[in-house]
This record gives sequence, structure tokens and C-alpha cells, in this order.
Amino acid sequence: MRVSDKVFTSVFLTDLMGNRDRLLKLQHQASTGKKFDLPEEDPVGSVRSMRLNRVLNENGQFSKNMDEAIAWLSATESALDQATSIIHIVRERVIQGANDTLAQVDREAIADQIDKLREELLQIANTSLGGRYIFSGFKTQSKPYALGQASVAIYQGDEGEMAWEIESGETIVVNVPGNQVFATQRIEYRLESDMHSSASIFGPGIFTIRVGNRVYSVDVPAGANVSIIADRINLRAGGSLRAYVVPDGIGVKLVIQSKGNERLSLSDSVGTVLKDLGMLNKREEMVYVGDLDIFDILQKISEDLRYNRSSSLSGERLSELDEYLDHLLRVRARVGAKVNRLEATKSRFEDNKVQLTSLLSKIEDVDIAEVVMNLSNQQAIYQSALRAGARIIQTSLLDFLE
Repeated sequence: MRVSDKVFTSVFLTDLMGNRDRLLKLQHQASTGKKFDLPEEDPVGSVRSMRLNRVLNENGQFSKNMDEAIAWLSATESALDQATSIIHIVRERVIQGANDTLAQVDREAIADQIDKLREELLQIANTSLGGRYIFSGFKTQSKPYALGQASVAIYQGDEGEMAWEIESGETIVVNVPGNQVFATQRIEYRLESDMHSSASIFGPGIFTIRVGNRVYSVDVPAGANVSIIADRINLRAGGSLRAYVVPDGIGVKLVIQSKGNERLSLSDSVGTVLKDLGMLNKREEMVYVGDLDIFDILQKISEDLRYNRSSSLSGERLSELDEYLDHLLRVRARVGAKVNRLEATKSRFEDNKVQLTSLLSKIEDVDIAEVVMNLSNQQAIYQSALRAGARIIQTSLLDFLE
């Protein structure tokens, strides 16, 4: 086989260009730190890289959403904490003002303090974060509360609940409309027995009544009628509920009703009193008994102090304050639970980010030490090829002229 100078030169140049391409690729990898720039350089790696980058971008946006949600809920929690402190102060002043030995001038001074506390609570209700009011529902650019005629606090927001996405397909409501914080519907729950004759006899036995988280034990003596059972319930659990007898046709029914927005449940412990009454496994009825507005309560407390209504202060007003405090604590508990959930989710996202970034680095990033070593070797190979070519391919027509 005859190898001409043209073939020899062509093969040499092809090999030299290949060496130069490999050298260029290694130089590019060393300068960028990436294994590839174009999908065709590594189709499988490119697909995996794009998928991981998309997940990282989505998680980054979710993390920003969670940061804003935590800031919003933390501001809400802080406002509710301040409101709770004010209500505790008001409660102390109500107990103080209900004392019959207190002089009227002292009651007037307490009433003035209640008015100031009401104004402070109104400011808390109008708390803003970054120029947006946190208790206005969707109307975040408008103050939620304003004073109307006779200093009545009027809610101007709406009941909109802002739901932010924190995971793919998962949202969380980050606000509480003001009319659900500073006012609440007064709901009571009621259970009725079957109809019995007023002469019907029950007992002996013991049954329990659960009202929210509280449990009361009611003992019923032998030979008790419906009225006696109602009296025993009021004796044992009168602070949380009331029991009474209502006529029903030719008979009577025993009614047990809570005094606050707490569910009821009954169970026999000894004997079968509740079973005989027909009250077991019955679903309680929800009864709406009006609204409880803290600004209205504070205004009435001030009036009761100025008009020396000590019985109203120690009775109805104190009961309303306690009921509102329970409501406020429930709202705070829900807000706190959401903050805890967001912080746990954000922590999980941070861990996932580290793992995803590490996996993405294995797909995209080069081993710098290895690339530098290969680059040095390839430079040596390229320089050697150039020197060899210079020595071998150096003849011309002038070398044959004498």
C-alpha cells in the first residue's frame, strides 16, 4: 500500500484537530466547572438536570411563600398576645370595680382606664404589616375597624381568607378576619332526653358529662325524677352548662345545654340513668344565641362602672369576658399551630434543597482535580503532536532544488 504525503498530512491534521477539540473541551470544563452546556452533549444528564432545577426553583418559591406566611402569622400572633394581655387587665379591673365598698369616684377612674384600654385594643385590631392590615380579610389596604356613632366599633373588612401555596397542591390560610378575632358567634350545644312522665323514676347511678376538655361526674340517687336529675347536673357542672326540664305534650324532657361554644358528650359510669332517659348516642343540637363583640363588652363595662351596676359587672360582664378569653385563646392556638407547621415544612424544604443540590452537582459539575490533571496531559499531548508534525512534515519543493 502506497501512502502519499497528502494522506500522511491529512491523517496528521485530523488527529491534531481531535487533540485540539479535546483540549478545548477540557479548558471549557475547567473554566465553567460544568460537564456539559448543550443537551446533545449528555441527553440523559440534561433531562435529569432540568427536572432537578425545576424542582429546586419551585421549592425556592414555596420557601419564599412560607417566609411571608410565617411573618404574617407571627404578626398576628403578636397582636393576639397583646390583646390577651389587655383582656386580662380588663378582667382584673372588672373584679375590682364590682366591689360594693368601692367609692364612685374610683369606679369612674376605672371606667376611664377601660376606655383607654378599648382604644388600645382598637389599635391592635388595626395592626398592619408592610402597609397591609392583617385583620381586614381580603381588604388589606383598608383599616378593619373604625368608630361609628356613639363610639361603636364597626368592622369594615370582609371575611376573605388568604390561602398561600406552600407545597405542590398544599395551601395554608395565613390570615384571620377581624370579625372572627374580636367578635364571635355565641353558640351553645343542647341535648334532649326522650319524653317521660313527670312521675318517672330513675337511678341510682353515676354518669359523666364532658364539656369541651372538662369532665363532670353526676351522681343520681335512687328514686330520682327528671327534675332531681336536672338539679344534680346544675350542682356538679353549673359553671359550664345548665340543665332544665321542659314540657313536651303530655310529658316532660330533660334538656342539658352548654354555656359556651363547647360540644357535649355523655356516658353512663354506674347504672343506666342516661340510657333510661334516652340521652345516650344522641347528637347534640347547635343553638345560636347571639354575637359576642369585645368592643361592645368593653363599652358596656365602662357604662356599668359609671352607673354603679356592680351585679352586672360581677355576673354577665365577667362571664362574657371569660367566654371571649376562651375564644381568643382558641384563635391563638390555631395561629400558633400554623406557625409550627410552616417552620417544620420550611426546615424539611431546606434539607431537601441540600440533597437536591448535591444530586444536581453530581450530574452537572466536574471533578476539578481530575479535569486539571486531564487538561495538563492533553496540553502535553497537543504540544508533542505539534512538535512531531513540525519535524516530519517539513519537506517542500525547495528541498529538492540544487
